[in-house]
Amino acid sequence: MVSAIKRNGRPLYELARRGIEVEREARQVEIYRLEILDWQPPMVQLEVECSKGTYIRALAHDLGQML
Repeated sequence: MVSAIKRNGRPLYELARRGIEVEREARQVEIYRLEILDWQPPMVQLEVECSKGTYIRALAHDLGQML
């Protein structure tokens, strides 16, 4: 919800600031490289090489859910 992707001509971050959440379509992205640089539980530092449109915040959330 904090992206500049537009819904009905309005960036999603504007809607988020107003407390409005809308359904968003999943977007296909590519992760070319994901490397663990440091791991001191519960913190991990990653280096990511990815395609345009990848939201690292969403990637971190998904990885956390999987772990």
